[in-house]
Amino acid sequence: MSKEVTLEDYIAGFNACIAELQWAMNHPGTVKAFKQGMSVWLLRKIYGQTPYPAENDLVAWQDAARREMSRALLIKQETGSSYGKGTVRDKRMRPEKPGKSRFNGGKRQERDPDAMDVDVAETNRAESKPGTFKRLTPDEKKHLQAEGRCFRCKKQGHLS
Repeated sequence: MSKEVTLEDYIAGFNACIAELQWAMNHPGTVKAFKQGMSVWLLRKIYGQTPYPAENDLVAWQDAARREMSRALLIKQETGSSYGKGTVRDKRMRPEKPGKSRFNGGKRQERDPDAMDVDVAETNRAESKPGTFKRLTPDEKKHLQAEGRCFRCKKQGHLS
């Protein structure tokens, strides 16, 4: 199974193949061969079911694969992607990929040729990221303590 082959095509091709080879449909080896051709994410979803299909029931495995695939397509349709963080509203309003939007027909927006690429600059690491702290040398500690300054932001009026 690949991105180019749909689940229904995979199931139909597999069933045709086992009929031609005259394999038993409900043999554990047949089911194992079916599972080996499936997408990893789909196989994990089926094994996540309680209970998952029996190892000797090919029809149950094919039905479970169909259910999980339709569930994944419904999730993608409703949320704009398979899985991820954020709310449904956020997902619907944000393009799925940078430069592509569902609202402009998937066309990439032209980039302004005069636009500058600007990186984020950090002036003071302790101020830019809360919870980060640069280790002070003993001399720096004495100097700040003598002036009554904060060890974290180096300002007067409080201590950290």
